Amino acid sequence: MPFYEDIKTISGNLVVDGTIEGKHVKAETITANKFSGAVEEEYRAYSENITMTSYNVLYTLHEFDHPATEWDIAKGRSIDANINYQLYAGTTSNRTGTIITQVEVQVPNFWNPNPIANAFHYSTPAQYWQRVYMVGNHVNKFPSNQVLIDLASPVYKSFKNLRYQYDFELSELVANGNFNGTSDWVVQDGTLEVPYYGKLTGISGSANKAQISQAVSVTAGEKYRLVYNAPVSSDLYKIIVSTTTDPADEIEYQGGLAWGAVIGNNVREFIVDVSTVYIIVQNLNAGDDISYFDDISLKQLEPRTWVDLSAYPSNPISTSAILFSGLTTGATAGTYVVAESITHGISNNGSYSFYTTVPVSAYLGRFHRDMKCRIRAKHQVGAAGYVKMQQIEINFHSRIVG
Repeated sequence: MPFYEDIKTISGNLVVDGTIEGKHVKAETITANKFSGAVEEEYRAYSENITMTSYNVLYTLHEFDHPATEWDIAKGRSIDANINYQLYAGTTSNRTGTIITQVEVQVPNFWNPNPIANAFHYSTPAQYWQRVYMVGNHVNKFPSNQVLIDLASPVYKSFKNLRYQYDFELSELVANGNFNGTSDWVVQDGTLEVPYYGKLTGISGSANKAQISQAVSVTAGEKYRLVYNAPVSSDLYKIIVSTTTDPADEIEYQGGLAWGAVIGNNVREFIVDVSTVYIIVQNLNAGDDISYFDDISLKQLEPRTWVDLSAYPSNPISTSAILFSGLTTGATAGTYVVAESITHGISNNGSYSFYTTVPVSAYLGRFHRDMKCRIRAKHQVGAAGYVKMQQIEINFHSRIVG
């Protein structure tokens, strides 16, 4: 449609064979073959020589700012550091313990939480934990801290077991797929029996191939999983997904949706572009061929993000609620919260000094503002002379994550 100008607004499709320049571009969605700009930003920090003489006392190894993202775009923010420690025992006697290293982020004076997704109650896998799911892949939006529920009355909850599953099976769509009877299937040019499983017998002398079919409602654009069982090796039939009861109208997807029977369970996945499909079982040959089949199943596959939320004293989500990134964990502005803590064992192994490198990583969530960060550590090595941070190299990273 043509576009028109109304109070500096262009409505419609604008096609430009050239370049558009502007100081600021804002859009819900940008699609491009090429994209120039700070899609990904990387920075570095470095420090050295901090001696931790006291037992179990936190020392600040380095303070630094994680710069705000260019273009004010919310990006996934992360920190990776390699810390080189020296344990000085001052003796060859055994000195063993741990080093605890933690990444901390300062709570800003103002924080606008970013929505993660709408979460639905699923189950209670363990006492004081609630399992929820979100439709789609949202794992890149979770900070390595807590999540926030209800902006009006903020509730911060810790989480665990965050994972993504691309193929969660929804409800069964095929009726009587286990052939407890002959109902729900339309038979053509043959006879359907159910002695122990489906048995299709063609008509002697017929020029047509015997078949059964069933219409199934589906959603265009979604992914589906078809499972069927060939109980004996002599089965001579095909499973076909078609737009009608005619196998010639087989759906064309990656070479077509028609498969021969191989003894045992067979699994196929595909995407449809129609609202109704026909599941067809057809003998390979005309006449009185016999084929055997069982457990025909068709289910839609839904991508889901799963996470367990702290549920003390009760489930934080009754039916559904929007989750937000909760980097501040409800702490007072200006204070620091721990985003990640690493415990690393250390021993002098019979030497006066021992050197080790501790990798520390923290994902801070998806946001755009400047943030003050620091890395602190403490040692729990009894009777040691000291533990020294020889040097620390920090890489911080921002990337558009969706």
